[in-house]
Amino acid sequence: MKGVAIAMETVIYLILAVTVLTVLLYFFTSQANPAQNRLELYRQQQDGCLAFAKQQKSCQEIDFPQKAQLEKTCRQLSEFQSCTTGGLNCLRECCRTFCGIA
Repeated sequence: MKGVAIAMETVIYLILAVTVLTVLLYFFTSQANPAQNRLELYRQQQDGCLAFAKQQKSCQEIDFPQKAQLEKTCRQLSEFQSCTTGGLNCLRECCRTFCGIA
């Protein structure tokens, strides 16, 4: 009978260990996701602003392929006052370091 008791204890410990590891894994992956999303938005901002500044150094109104995506990214970052309405002011504020406005 003792051999069976040890096996049942082992199974219970394994179930508990797997449960704890699953909860920990879920906790750490769910906490890292917002930071990863934020870093991805910063990367998109950098790429878009670089394309914007390459079109014209003073960052005047000009059409470029990434314009809509850049406006969307700047709005999602929620760091720029003028991006609530969008437009050229949003792009200038979002890309001020690339446009030499700093």
